[in-house]
Amino acid sequence: MSQGVEHGPRIAFLLGKPPRDATVISDLLEFLRAIPIEVRVHLPKGDEPLPPWLFDSDLVAQRGLGIRELTSALRLEAVGVRCCNRIAATITLCDREATGRKLAAVGIPVPATRAAASWPELLALADGRPIAVKTADGSIGRGLGVAIAADERLPAREPFAAPFLAQDYILSDGQVYKLCIVGRQALGLLKSWPPRPAADGAASPFPVDAELTELSRRVGSALDLEIYGVDVLIGPNGPVIVDVNPFSGFRGVPGAVRLIARHLTAIASGQDPA
Repeated sequence: MSQGVEHGPRIAFLLGKPPRDATVISDLLEFLRAIPIEVRVHLPKGDEPLPPWLFDSDLVAQRGLGIRELTSALRLEAVGVRCCNRIAATITLCDREATGRKLAAVGIPVPATRAAASWPELLALADGRPIAVKTADGSIGRGLGVAIAADERLPAREPFAAPFLAQDYILSDGQVYKLCIVGRQALGLLKSWPPRPAADGAASPFPVDAELTELSRRVGSALDLEIYGVDVLIGPNGPVIVDVNPFSGFRGVPGAVRLIARHLTAIASGQDPA
């Protein structure tokens, strides 16, 4: 674009895969283009060079990138390009153990967690107790790399690749409170817990109370996140954070597209998104 020509906010999306129809990302792109906002999409591959036009963006929104793509995207922030979520913060979430330590360090309740390099080591840690097993790699798609042994039985063979994290099983009210946060706004979905095949994907909106809203904000502050999801179980001693993911899918969350669009356009326009 030649100098002296005015333009509206330019928002680029760095995505791990092409947006599918009827998803929040595809609806968000359509919504922004109708405002109109100048929107472009790039699907990075590994550590290949980023296209020059990305560096002229007023905002880069990123979702679903692997660790190699995220590492490459650090170049954007190094030269002052505003990213949402911030690249360095998203990289931290690729390490579930490090994420848990950061939350615990500021007094946010998380399950006791131990690392295991192999499945036999994990089985020894479980020692026949109810347990939740997760892959240590937080970049793996949500719902994958998680095994819940509420009945104290784990498979003899590893269900996914090592390394693993063994977390204490949280006795709860049978529901997971999925908090979807955009800036300081918290929306909520309820799902059955542990997941049941017959109820897989079924969720219902619920009003997020002041306690859970404040807890979700503390998580965002501790991890430097703006758009994210927090999974909460209500245990015997109160809420416990069992998962955090950057820029969650927001599937089934009423009003999510408009809320995210407002947040992103405010940042791209140099305004306070709060």
